[in-house]
Amino acid sequence: SNLPIITIDGTDSKDFDDAIYLEKNKDGYLLYVLIADVAYYVKEKSSLNADAFQRGTSVYLADRVIPMIPQKLSNGICSLNEGVYRLVNVCEMQISNDGKVTNYELHEGIMKSRHRMTYENVNKIFNGDKELIEKYSDIYQMLLDMNECAKKIRKVRYDKGSIDFDTPEYEVKLDKDGEPIEFKLRTRGEAELLIEDFMLSANETVAYHLNISGLPCLYRVHENPEEEKVKEVFKLVNNFTGHKIRIPQNEIMPKDIQKLMESVKELPSYLSINTLMLRSMKKARYCEECLGHYGLALQYYCHFTSPIRRYPDLIVHRILKQLVFNTNNFNYDMENFENFIHIAGIETSSQEKKSIECEREVDDMLAAKYMSKHIMENFSGIVSSVTSFGFFVMLENGIEGLVHISSLRGRYNFNPTLYQLESGKKTFKIGDKVEIVCTNVDLLEHKIDFMLKEDYELLDMNYSEGYYGKY
Repeated sequence: SNLPIITIDGTDSKDFDDAIYLEKNKDGYLLYVLIADVAYYVKEKSSLNADAFQRGTSVYLADRVIPMIPQKLSNGICSLNEGVYRLVNVCEMQISNDGKVTNYELHEGIMKSRHRMTYENVNKIFNGDKELIEKYSDIYQMLLDMNECAKKIRKVRYDKGSIDFDTPEYEVKLDKDGEPIEFKLRTRGEAELLIEDFMLSANETVAYHLNISGLPCLYRVHENPEEEKVKEVFKLVNNFTGHKIRIPQNEIMPKDIQKLMESVKELPSYLSINTLMLRSMKKARYCEECLGHYGLALQYYCHFTSPIRRYPDLIVHRILKQLVFNTNNFNYDMENFENFIHIAGIETSSQEKKSIECEREVDDMLAAKYMSKHIMENFSGIVSSVTSFGFFVMLENGIEGLVHISSLRGRYNFNPTLYQLESGKKTFKIGDKVEIVCTNVDLLEHKIDFMLKEDYELLDMNYSEGYYGKY
């Protein structure tokens, strides 16, 4: 097609799953979300498919990707690279002026990406960068319309009670030898949010269609949390922030959690409250039953938009191709397929968990390596969690270390109600700003030890006095 279809991804991205196109019309906006047709190349009974199923997901590490499908496919023939024709499955949505999907169509297609855009450049365009506006003048108005549409979609989600945990992500920069040289916060601008909004809409629309059509689907589900666990977080926030937040007596709705998170957004303890709330939730998983998505406040949800890097999306594409696009497929073995989806839900959820653990393990290893080059240096940080054996401090670059209770001067007791360590003179609670010294790093265990700067200086002084006192 000659439509100005574009991709928007990170600067370092190599595999492009999704592309978008939007036009404004009298009823609002016509939005195309075009997704790489991986199912065309990775056939059900092939060894390629068996390998992809076993992996379940691509794993993204600091400077590399372990892809779910071979790179010749993920970065090549499946990837929606600029200026080349590619096979896609399309979710075409009519979005009303108040941000709701009023009509949709699902179909196959062939596309050619006009521009490979980056989040960085699109954010610059939104911020008025004249040079980039000139360079991309052919899509400038479309980008503005896209941002306008995305904000309306976001408002609808927000009004339903969708919880944006907005957990900060940190990226690590490595030198040519693979040594970590910098940790920094990855920021989310309007371009990132825009893609997120459009992908969520496509995922919801596909799940809705398969559900009302009585067809099988591998849903992405997030079940309601255990109320007592969530209420505990509400109580903790009331206790240690001084905020008086009403704890709902009946069922806790996503909207209640949304309000709580907004009320603490500006507090230094926000990140820790965020983490506590996330831990009180059930984990999202893949399942053949449509159980809804609590965190997104959606009744229907599946993963459709990333088949290059996630096997569940590939399953959803197969369902669409075999049972929606191909209406003559009367001989399809539905029972066998539904059994497979059940097994796939368990298997892909398990693989996702393993890949997240692997990514965290690598991040922890690199953080320890990085801090091993900064022993005896001073840092500022915020108390991120408090335990009976000490408290963790998060530095501005996102790295965490432990101030052990044995390194604190004086006797401290842990108060679980207020989530703080207390002595007669002093208390340490979540959100407190502290100055620390990095005293030790265990590279094998990936553990980082901190000490309060004031305690370290006293210790240092005592050492030097003790040593020179002998002479």
